[in-house]
Order: sequence, then C-alpha cells, then structure tokens
Amino acid sequence: MINEELFREMTQESTKELERLEQQLSETKNLKEVRDQEKAKLAKALDVLRDTINRKELTHTDIVTLIAKIIVHERKHSGKSKLDIAVEWNIPFLVINEESVG
Repeated sequence: MINEELFREMTQESTKELERLEQQLSETKNLKEVRDQEKAKLAKALDVLRDTINRKELTHTDIVTLIAKIIVHERKHSGKSKLDIAVEWNIPFLVINEESVG
C-alpha cells in the first residue's frame, strides 16, 4: 500500500510523461506527412526530368519549368576573367554550381 500523496505524485508524473509521449507521437506523424509530401514532389519532378530526357530535345517551356534562375558572376584574377555559374532548379533539392568556367 502507498499513501494518497505518493499515489497522486506518481499519477501526475505518469500523466506528464503520457502527454510528452503523445506530443512526440503527434510530431512524428506530422514529420511523416511532410516527408510523404516531399517524396511526392520529388517523384513528380523526376517524372518531368525523365520525360524531358526521353524527348531528347529541350524547349523553352522545359527550361522555364526546370530552372528558377541562372546566376553568372564574373571574377577577374591575375588578369584573367573567370565565370562562376549557379543554376537554381525549380525541382526540389537540386542545386548545381559550376565554378571557374571560361
């Protein structure tokens, strides 16, 4: 037998732990939903890339669809010009940087 005060303390601690675990479970579910959404976006982006590659030609529409922007920066070093080129893709997670071209 335990006294009522100890019982209440244990109950409160258990309740707090249960709430913490429920919060953690909720966060995990939300994270899974975000990951599933990102996977779907990536799969769609890969489909667009596959279609473009399979056609073996690149149209203006393809470029507008695939590329958000291209940044070209000219650097001069020891009398020589070098170009830094950064391509920002519309497709999730893809960034290609080409440095020192030219």
